[in-house]
Amino acid sequence: MDSAPTCRYRYRLTIQSGQLRIWLEDVDSKKQWCTSRLNLENYVDLTNVLPNAKATDYVNIFHKLMNTAGDLVDSSLVSFERHKRQMFQLQLTVKVNVMQQYCLATYKFEMEPISLERIDVLESRMRDLEKEVRDLRLHGDTTHISDINSLGETVVKNERTIQKLGGDVTGLGATLGHLNGVVTSQTSSIEKLTGDANKLRQDLNGNDAEIRGLSRKVQELKLAQETTVSLDLQATAKVAAQAVGGFIGKVTLKVSSASTRRACSMWR
Repeated sequence: MDSAPTCRYRYRLTIQSGQLRIWLEDVDSKKQWCTSRLNLENYVDLTNVLPNAKATDYVNIFHKLMNTAGDLVDSSLVSFERHKRQMFQLQLTVKVNVMQQYCLATYKFEMEPISLERIDVLESRMRDLEKEVRDLRLHGDTTHISDINSLGETVVKNERTIQKLGGDVTGLGATLGHLNGVVTSQTSSIEKLTGDANKLRQDLNGNDAEIRGLSRKVQELKLAQETTVSLDLQATAKVAAQAVGGFIGKVTLKVSSASTRRACSMWR
């Protein structure tokens, strides 16, 4: 709790035989204040009474209000100020829901300072140090455990990732091996087709040469045949002229590639 931004307070609420007692301590100066033992009517009246509430109910409400504020006091709900001379006043304002509407109920407590010996102040400071050490240890252990757990989770995730990558690499290796086999097979097929094409080209070149040779032979045979027919016809015509005697004749010859035809017309 705090009545000013720089002040922090430690509090304790106790109830015994229906009587409430509130104790406060300044965390820095170690000054302390407390109330007397209060009955319900000492802090509850018609302006702040809660229906059917008992002393323990009020204590729970006060504790919740002060604990929610933490070490710092919300001045609008919790205040601690000098009241009369050495007396201080603690004021608690509670929001109450009555018939679906919020109302404010205020409770005031007079607190007087507690006379402390030097040993009491030292003991109080010792308690603060012990609490800080416990908090640091708890925070350190919690942080250390949290870091270890986080590191363990990271290691597990990395192991799973490595395993997955290993499986992917194995699968890729098998795929690459299959593709290499396919490429090798296709290369062999291409080489075979290339050899067949070259052989076919050579055969075609040989056939072309053979065809050209045959063409030349055919031409030579045709030429030789035409020459032979011409000679035969000339010889036949000459013999016929000699046999007729005294006739003057003229011979017209026609020679075709399919057969040799002879037409002769003679006149005197």
